[in-house]
Amino acid sequence: MLLIGDIHITFKEKDRLLNILKEQILAHPEEKNLLFLGDYVYSFGYDRASLLALYEFFLSLYAEGKNVYVLSGNHDWIKDTFVFEEGRKTCNIFENLNLSEKGNCLKFITEPLFEEIEGENVLFLPYMLQPDLTKYPGIESLTEQNLWYQEMIKTENKNLILSAKINLILEYFKKQKESFTVLHHYYFEGTKFPGQNSQFSLKDAALQKHWLDDQNLQFISGHLHKSFAYQNYVCLGSIWATSSTENNQLKGIWKKQGNHRTFDEMNLKYYFSFDRKGEQGKIPLTADDLQTFYLSLQQEMKQNFARKEVDRNFQKTLNLKDIAITCYTDALNYEETEVAKVIAPELEKEIHQFTLGKKIEKSEITLEGIENSEALILGMQERKSLLKTLLQQKFPTQYEEYQSLLYELKIL
Repeated sequence: MLLIGDIHITFKEKDRLLNILKEQILAHPEEKNLLFLGDYVYSFGYDRASLLALYEFFLSLYAEGKNVYVLSGNHDWIKDTFVFEEGRKTCNIFENLNLSEKGNCLKFITEPLFEEIEGENVLFLPYMLQPDLTKYPGIESLTEQNLWYQEMIKTENKNLILSAKINLILEYFKKQKESFTVLHHYYFEGTKFPGQNSQFSLKDAALQKHWLDDQNLQFISGHLHKSFAYQNYVCLGSIWATSSTENNQLKGIWKKQGNHRTFDEMNLKYYFSFDRKGEQGKIPLTADDLQTFYLSLQQEMKQNFARKEVDRNFQKTLNLKDIAITCYTDALNYEETEVAKVIAPELEKEIHQFTLGKKIEKSEITLEGIENSEALILGMQERKSLLKTLLQQKFPTQYEEYQSLLYELKIL
């Protein structure tokens, strides 16, 4: 089976993204099962034409005889409507009427679904807004026995309630089958994963961390954009770098056969950053330096997945036109002679984009009465509220200007 992480299709990149993705899938003609793990757009702003192009892509794969599973992610809901809602209803009609000539399926998954795929038990656990527990016969006994669930469900926080329900649903399926793979689109609570800066809580809609110790379960997701492996969990990341915040990362799609996985790198776009301050800034960055750095990222990925059975198909060479480079320097001076000290002129001309950056020192401002240990367990909305409070206290006269800018940047 082929596993495809977050796509986040955009108008600017849709044609190239779909062409490269098609090439990656065609490289595995023997693979009949294609599993897409959510986040096909960004919910805060998406292009309808790009979404329809992706839908047509799913249909083309289905027409070729592939089984196509499309799991809903957190970005795939506009208010309370799934972005592929019309397609989901249409495909449900096709399936109910058994219209597939090749016996294959196209499923848009917005509710938990248990399937056997290639002899493996798979639970699809999509991102849901309001899970309906009445659809699970006998789950009432679990709600009565689970004191944690009873406490969580009393809260007014919708994400805590969602966390309670998805964990209960997972427990329900665990009662049905002892061992299976969970393809999901959620965080895990209170766990710092390799290479990740953030840590999440149940207030972010998350699975309980005790599931990570269950050796009878395998968890696979996209959602977090940087891939990693941790205990019984593999995060596939996104299939391309959607912004410069995803710098120094390798992206691609994954093949799964039992416990064995293969990573196929996609070469849509790279964001690389380099520290060129001090003595390092006196030697211009060259194409050879870039290739060496790229090989070091490959080695880092090998180390991150050292305990998993993973083969890796990396690009042999870099296409410089796909690369954006940021060099962090002591001063932001774009005079030609100064830039030439940071990056070789011939390399700057070849790459897609070059920018200078200056790293901002970590702010020492803190909100009185909030300890770091407490801040770690806050949900995303509470962190945003904390940020606004910090800005109000530190910059009272400039607060409205800063707030407007942060809303524009989709941070608040």
